Amino acid sequence: MPHHFGCAVKHFLKSQIQSTKLYGPLREARQWLREARSRSQAWWQITKWHMNLKPSSFYVDSLHQSPGSLESWISLAGALTHENNLDSDTVELLKNHKMLEPHSVTMRYKDELSRTLAVDFRHAAARLTKATTRDVAKEIVQKLVAKKTIFQCRDSHTEGGYYADAEPYMDQQWDKIIYPLIRGYDFSTVLELAPGHGRNTEKLRRLAKEMHLVDVNSTCIEACRTRFGMERDGCQFFYYVNDGNFLSSIKEASISLVYSFDSMVHFDKLVVKDYLTEFKRVMRPGAFGFVHHSNYGAIRPNSNWATNYGTRSDLSAQLFAEYCKEIGLRLVHQRLLGLQDWIGMEGLDCISVFQKL
Repeated sequence: MPHHFGCAVKHFLKSQIQSTKLYGPLREARQWLREARSRSQAWWQITKWHMNLKPSSFYVDSLHQSPGSLESWISLAGALTHENNLDSDTVELLKNHKMLEPHSVTMRYKDELSRTLAVDFRHAAARLTKATTRDVAKEIVQKLVAKKTIFQCRDSHTEGGYYADAEPYMDQQWDKIIYPLIRGYDFSTVLELAPGHGRNTEKLRRLAKEMHLVDVNSTCIEACRTRFGMERDGCQFFYYVNDGNFLSSIKEASISLVYSFDSMVHFDKLVVKDYLTEFKRVMRPGAFGFVHHSNYGAIRPNSNWATNYGTRSDLSAQLFAEYCKEIGLRLVHQRLLGLQDWIGMEGLDCISVFQKL
């Protein structure tokens, strides 16, 4: 009886407090104080990390001894930033990706980044001298951003809800945007990069004899394997899980058409550059490529895809064209996408068509 009475009293007092005019403002003030305390603690952790940084020469010596230390590479970038010895683009990358913070996304992927970039770290450390420190640090920062983006993108697309929601729009996108640009190309052996759960594949398989599906996300490859099997209506399927920026399982000069739609819009600009180099290797002479990519880098270069509008990357149509020229691919056509194409912002994306000569 006393217990029930006590509960009733607590319930009564709580209801009386909640009914007062001050309850709402007090609750909001309490929440604001919690958030302020959290921000203050985070600020102090970041400040303490920066205060404990040593001169860049210390980290150069440290990396000669332990080149695989991710913390030392990031600390080197932080020290160079303090010493005003990094170019503005690299400083902007560090800031936008919050790499100089003790609990950054980069550090959450510490083990995977250290493992996949181990060779790059060793080669970079071997080139570290006082004269080369700035350039080597810039190279490593770019590689860290690119790989981190791959891992984030992979993990954010593990669940299949997005693909199911997007599938009903595929007919309109194919008829209005895609097929008019690729009509008449050689579909005999198609490489589709990042197929998701196969809504583009469903269209392409009706034209192709072979489909080679490549994705960094094993759940997407398994979804496509379940959907299409090894053969469907005369089209053979081949499946590959890759490392996120290379096509090592695809034979040289074997592909008649490269295709990627609604995936590379999230890819870091350097990841796209890696893939363009790989496309050139695997494409047959005269083969075409069709890539849907971000143009948000025209607005915010060196930005973080995870916090950008539509989670678009820092690539631009102009930069894509420059990559094609540098790699030796002929840019055939570019078309910006916007409000009339279902995109929520004018010029947000771009479709680029290119050819291997």
